[in-house]
Order: sequence, then C-alpha cells, then structure tokens
Amino acid sequence: MGIKANSKSNGLNRSPIFKIKSQKNCPAEDICRYCNFNISKKCCLYKRIQVLNFNRCFSQDCVNSQDCVEVLNEYLYRIRKSIQISDIPTLEEILSNYYIVEKPFKNLNDHLVPRMDINSINKRKMHISLIQDLNFEIVAVSLQEMMSTSQKFLLKSNFLCDLHDLLQFNGKILLLTNISDYFCEKILDQKNLFKFIDLLRILNPDIITTFDTNFYHIQPLFITLFQLNRILKANYYLKDLNIYQIGLVPPIPLFLFKKVCSLMIKMGYKTIGVPLQEINKNHEFKFRDYLVGILNEFKLRYGIKFILISTNPYFKSHVDCFSSHTWVVKNTKSLSIDEKVPVWANNLKKSRRIAYNSFLQQSIIKYI
Repeated sequence: MGIKANSKSNGLNRSPIFKIKSQKNCPAEDICRYCNFNISKKCCLYKRIQVLNFNRCFSQDCVNSQDCVEVLNEYLYRIRKSIQISDIPTLEEILSNYYIVEKPFKNLNDHLVPRMDINSINKRKMHISLIQDLNFEIVAVSLQEMMSTSQKFLLKSNFLCDLHDLLQFNGKILLLTNISDYFCEKILDQKNLFKFIDLLRILNPDIITTFDTNFYHIQPLFITLFQLNRILKANYYLKDLNIYQIGLVPPIPLFLFKKVCSLMIKMGYKTIGVPLQEINKNHEFKFRDYLVGILNEFKLRYGIKFILISTNPYFKSHVDCFSSHTWVVKNTKSLSIDEKVPVWANNLKKSRRIAYNSFLQQSIIKYI
C-alpha cells in the first residue's frame, strides 16, 4: 500500500514507488487497485504490518489485499456489509461506464457564492438580507445542516419544504452535498437513496453538487475506486430531477483527479466543484495548488468553469468561483448578533473583492 520496504529485511533502501513502477509486464503499472503511492508511511495498514512482501505484484493476487478489505469493512461500514475483492472495480471499468448529464449547470457568473447558516431563524433572515442587499445571484446552503442523526429519517423535519420558501430568497439556491462520511453512507445506502431523491424534489434547489462520499487522497486506492463507482451510479438518478448539476470531484490523488475531471467533462458537466475543507484543515496547500492547476488546464482546453467549495477566497492563481462560510465566523467571536451584522457585511465585501481579483489572475500553477 505504498509504504517503504524494510531495508533490513530485503537489503534495499528504496521506495516501493520506484520498485513497483520498474516491474516489467506488471498489470497494475498504471494504477494499482490496492496501493496508494502517495501514502508512504501514513498507510493505515502500515500501522498493523511493519514488513510487507514487495516481491509480489500489487494486483488481483496482492498478498495484502485481504487485509485492505478488512480495513474497509471494519472502518467504513462498521461491519454492516461485506465487501469482497471482486467488488472493487478497475479504473478502466469505471471510466468506460458513463452517461450524458441532461442538466449541467454552466451559468456561474459571480465569483463568490456565500454559504449561509440555515438552522437559526434569526441568522437566516439576517444573512439573506445581507446577501440580497449585495446583489448576489446565488446563495449556498449545506446539506450537512439538514441531515438528521436519527436512523429513521434522512432530513430534520423543519427542512421538509421548498428551500426558496424557507429562505425567502428569489435568487438561485445551490445545495452543497459535501457532508460528513456518516451522512454520505446514510444517503448512499440502497434503502435510502431513492428516498433522498424524492426529498430533493421537496427541497427544490436550483443547483446541486453531485453526491459525495469518503474520499481522501491518502487512503488506499481501492477504497477510492469502490466509492467513485458508487457515486457515479448514484448520480445517474439525479437525471429525473429539474435541478441543474455541478460535478463534484473530491481531492483524490492527482493522476486520478485528472482522469475523473476528464470523465466529468465527457459526461457533459460544464462546472466542476472541488471541496477543500479537509485539505485546508491539514494545511496541504501545495496539493490544493496542484488541483487548481489541473482545473485551469481543463478550463483552457474545454471551456469549463470550476468552484472551490468550503474554502476562503485567496489570491494566488485564477479561480472562477469560491463558496465559503468563513464570512459568517471570521472576527465575530464574542459579539452579539446585532454587532455581528456589520462585520458580516464587511467580510462579504472583502471576500467578494478577493474572489474577483483571483478570477482576474492568469493561471500560474501547472500540473506536474
């Protein structure tokens, strides 16, 4: 799984990245379904097994693959399901099974889409008032705030209504689906998926980002491939809704991120959304810049637009649009709600200005 071989056990002091890629006629040369070359010693399996047999090919007969599947069953599904090696698709299988999106969203004209709080009625009213005063075309809301922790229900009862009526907003509403892993699995569960599709008809947002699940660029690739296959299948059922779609592409390893972006464009998506909350939380800004570099390459080549989600606007390279909640929390600690209003307004204006300046930038980060 991409960890460094023990030099005492085999007399080598080389990374398996070099060793695996140098093998001749290796069927897993382009992408190994079990190993993430980016992990190094961060691999979850490394914590349990110190010496692995790197003389074996990391493919269908991987000596460690069953251990990886046990990790999936133990940590991802809490042993509620049993995932077998045969359930893990290859990248080629994923990329070859696609469909054409009927309602891709392409009118991303503003450079900041503010995400607002929706649980508090008072905050909700004040946020909408500010957003309307500043003439924002689109407002974002997070599905995370609507999800119910009850096993019986998907959404909290107070959100079983049209979002336009709830927010009293006449502009466009973007529903952001980058949510916690627990809620992702709750929605993608077979018995809940079609219930959630029906709930989307009630919520009636104008735009939605496609489904999310647990994606981390340092997790074993077989989990990424398995989950990618699941959400692409789930996204298909959004076609029956009168809602425009933004293709959500998570921060996965760069070579795979590029392939998935290509697939999204092939499917007809005109706007790609990338959630960056975990990347920013872990201060992985170089990785973020590479992702943006890839997005800019696709923008120049295919004319797509992209939106960076859950990240404060920053000024470094060209970014079409940001969606951020930072304006709500920045410099507002210990203030009364009335004192927060002018701070919110200043934060929104500043964020919009930075986002616009970022839009004017030419791309200076290239994919390597």
